[in-house]
Amino acid sequence: MSCPADRTRPLVSSDRPQPPIGSGPSVAATLVPSWDRRWAVDAVELDRPSTARLHDALLGGDYHFGVDRRLATRLAATVPGLTRALYAERYFLDRAIRLCLGEGIRQFLDLGCGLPTVGNARAVIHRRAPTARVGCVDLDPVVIATLAGDLIDEDRAAIGRGA
Repeated sequence: MSCPADRTRPLVSSDRPQPPIGSGPSVAATLVPSWDRRWAVDAVELDRPSTARLHDALLGGDYHFGVDRRLATRLAATVPGLTRALYAERYFLDRAIRLCLGEGIRQFLDLGCGLPTVGNARAVIHRRAPTARVGCVDLDPVVIATLAGDLIDEDRAAIGRGA
């Protein structure tokens, strides 16, 4: 199932999140989502915001709905620099992954992986090291169901539900 039609409007057009200043092309490339969008229809609650979808909305991803965008807009207006902080977190994640890969690490465990939004760990790892293996763990049933659909043909990544 595709995202609803109301996704076509930007979160906050003038405050659209941007890659960190001075990030260069290597980091900016990790911030572009490139996966096939699928939804876990049975697990999605359309009338209540989801933490995972809210995070996605604040990052400018595609895994959220109007209810999530409305709360994200209010949060962004209330907490100055919120989207900038989220992009700083993604930039740090990119640097940490590059460091680990540079040390020869090729197996990763992403605890609290969240929806496969902009700059997610699995995408960053596989973009930089296509043969690396990633275990994704989360508690959110929407995240688990969505990733299960995304990873159906993936032999380098697995999803598990945390306790």
